[in-house]
Amino acid sequence: MKQILRYSLMALLAVFCGSSFAQEVTFDFSVETNPWGLPTDKLEETGTFTKDGMSIVITTTNYTRWFDDTKVLLFGKKDATITLPAFDFDVERIDVVGASGASGKVTFNIFVGDEAVSTEVTGAQGTAKFVIAEGKQAAGTVYVIKNTNDNNNQISKILIWKKGTTGDAPAAPTVSDVAALNALNNGDAFTFSGEALVVYASGRYAYIKDETGSSLIYSGDVDKLANLEKGKKIAANWTGKISVYKNLFEAVPDAVLTVTDDEAVEVTYPAAEMTDVTADNMNQVVVLKDVIYTTPDEKKNFTILQGETEVKGYNQFGLEISEPVAGKSYDITGVISVYNDNVQFQPIDIQEVSWTVAGTAPLADNSWKPEDTSADMTSTDGVNYTYVKEGITLEKGVTYEFKVARNHGWAESYPGQNYPVTVDETAEYKVTISFNALTKEISVDTEKTGAGQVSEKVYSVIGTINGNWDTDTDMTKGDDGLYKAEFTDVAKGTYKLKVRVNHDWGENYGGYDDGDGNSVFEVESDGSTVTVTFNEETKEVKITVDSAAGEYSPYDIDQNGSVNLSDVRKIINKWKAGEEGYNLAFARKAIIAWKGAE
Repeated sequence: MKQILRYSLMALLAVFCGSSFAQEVTFDFSVETNPWGLPTDKLEETGTFTKDGMSIVITTTNYTRWFDDTKVLLFGKKDATITLPAFDFDVERIDVVGASGASGKVTFNIFVGDEAVSTEVTGAQGTAKFVIAEGKQAAGTVYVIKNTNDNNNQISKILIWKKGTTGDAPAAPTVSDVAALNALNNGDAFTFSGEALVVYASGRYAYIKDETGSSLIYSGDVDKLANLEKGKKIAANWTGKISVYKNLFEAVPDAVLTVTDDEAVEVTYPAAEMTDVTADNMNQVVVLKDVIYTTPDEKKNFTILQGETEVKGYNQFGLEISEPVAGKSYDITGVISVYNDNVQFQPIDIQEVSWTVAGTAPLADNSWKPEDTSADMTSTDGVNYTYVKEGITLEKGVTYEFKVARNHGWAESYPGQNYPVTVDETAEYKVTISFNALTKEISVDTEKTGAGQVSEKVYSVIGTINGNWDTDTDMTKGDDGLYKAEFTDVAKGTYKLKVRVNHDWGENYGGYDDGDGNSVFEVESDGSTVTVTFNEETKEVKITVDSAAGEYSPYDIDQNGSVNLSDVRKIINKWKAGEEGYNLAFARKAIIAWKGAE
């Protein structure tokens, strides 16, 4: 009669229902209780442990104990043994089921007396299958499990197979994607036939994903994961066993994993909310954006904060974590993990975050260049940011504009359209710009602090007439109060320009509606002289060209200048030909100006 030394409900149901077990005897140390009475503290010498009339004898050279949390028996080290009782049937194979956290270097074998009767196995994470040598399988033989090097062993079960029954073991299921892998139960063997992508690998840990989900591959033997590289896919048809260690789901491979020959792909991590850090999302690698954190303690624990929300952090991978800077926030990339009932965020990268005000002077002195750090905002909670500019003069009737840019670039900035700031009185102000990194809401407070004094403005021409929108040519104020700039030896061609104030795009003026508000004009012959005139009162831009054909004002539409039929025809023909800067609105304005000039 088969002897099943396990006491879970499922096992009892199976016995009473007449199910047939392939293994003849099972010593199960992974049950919730401790029916064997194994030591939960150190056993430093030898002990005999009995259940239902069957005894095992444990001899230790270091110490032995049963762990209540992981349900495994640890014994070690070299020459430590577990002596099994004699069985009343021939034994063909003995399986020793290990634990996911066991040593990958321990070596052990089955002995009869001093003689090894099977093939030595290295590593105790999976299931070690010891086929007993012919001539050593007879009933009544006493078998000894023995460690053969100086490492500890960890065992959850020992399976004794009667001769002729080992072929009855059911085949491990084949799963083709990560979702199916995650649906397996603790202790289930499997074959993975898909090709999962490695999104992060570090020592004993490799995090994988496909279109169905994310998971963790773990091995106490780092050599089994040594080939895994971020961005590579794991070659299909590897085998392993599921381990749920302190509530953490792990797929433990049986052998060394390999990757496909495909080139590594770029791996990006999705942004997650603080509320996403839950056990349901374990083993996902994500980014927590705009957070602050505390300095890790001596046990690697720290806290991640965003407003009133907190997440527990644990420096699992030994990341060098710098002291957080007051007033700064961070993007933390990491793994959502669990340890018993605790959910943890385990960082793999921490990057300082900046939010910068980029826009019109004097709100920001960076001329719309977000890479300039002079207008960086500050935060105390990783959510609410402020920027204060004091002692600046703002003019009535002038619209100042800005955006809030993330990480000194335009890849992410708010709002979609420039944020306008106006005042009802020319004066000196203290301006406070507030920004919420979660809602992206912006508010501006303008507090008058003094009378203010408006300095004389510098007007300059910028465009394709003097470069490629990268050079300012300052204008000179004449006796008539108009500002002028002259360009000589201008080649034949079509040009665009604007007049801007104080070398900044916050205040600028063009001539024609080409879609960007630029003044667009044509020079008809090489060697021409172009004069740009700006009226500070009316904000009008006028362009005249002195060429071999004489002096003319090309397409001077918005300034009510001279427009003749020839000009109109040229504009319409260029629009029809699809030339840059010429469109239907431009042609309509030309016709209106021509008709008005008649």
